Amino acid sequence: MARELAGRNRVFALDLRNHGDSLHAPSMTYEGMAADVLRFLDEHELEKAALIGHSMGGKCAMQLALSHPLRIERLVVVDIAPRGYPFWQGYLEAMSSLDVAGLATREDADLALRSAIASRLYRQFLLSNLNRSPKGGYFWKVNLKALLAGATTLAGEITARGTYDGPALFMRGGQADQPTLSGQPTGHHRGGRPPPPHRGERALYRGACCFFMKESGRVGKQLSIETAAIVP
Repeated sequence: MARELAGRNRVFALDLRNHGDSLHAPSMTYEGMAADVLRFLDEHELEKAALIGHSMGGKCAMQLALSHPLRIERLVVVDIAPRGYPFWQGYLEAMSSLDVAGLATREDADLALRSAIASRLYRQFLLSNLNRSPKGGYFWKVNLKALLAGATTLAGEITARGTYDGPALFMRGGQADQPTLSGQPTGHHRGGRPPPPHRGERALYRGACCFFMKESGRVGKQLSIETAAIVP
C-alpha cells in the first residue's frame, strides 16, 4: 500500500514500538504508541497527516485522532474498531516458548508451532517476525516480552477521550476474523447490506463511513475491492 500511495504522496511507513525496526520499550499501550507517532510528526515538521492503520496500528491511529484531532487530516482504519478484542496471548506464549536460537530452519519453527497454532496462514504471518541471526539460529524481531506484559491493555478499548470530526474511513474484509464495527461476528453482513457502524464509533468519529470488502480475507489473501459496500 505504501508503494502504491508513494507515487502521488509523501509516505512514511512506521513500525510501532516493539515491532520491526522500531525501538524496544517495556511499556506497550495505545497512549504510548500514539505519542510515538505524534513525536515522529513533530520531528519531521508535519503539521498534519493522513493516517492509515491496520489492526493494532488502527487502534493506535484512532487513539491519536481522538487525542490530537487537529494533527490528523484524514483517518483510515483497517480491520479494527475502538473496542476491546480478544488478544493473541496464546500465540505469543507459543512463540515465546520456542528455542529460536537453536533452530536450523524456518520450517522447524513452523513445525514447532503447529500444535499451538493450527492455521498455517497464521503461523506464516507470525513467523514473518522471525529473523536469522548472523551467529546462527534465529531471533524474534518483535518484543514478545513487552507484548505479553501489555496483553490486557492491548486487548481493551482505546482510552482517548473526545471526538474526531474529520473524514474517517473504516475498512473491513468480508472474511476477516474480528467482530464487525457493529459488534456482530464475522459473516453477519454477507449476502446483504452490511450493518451500520455502532453508535459509539459514530459518536467518536463523526465523519466516519465504512467500506466492506466481501471477498477478502484478513490473513494471506489479497484484498478485493470488486465486491464492496459502503455504509455512509
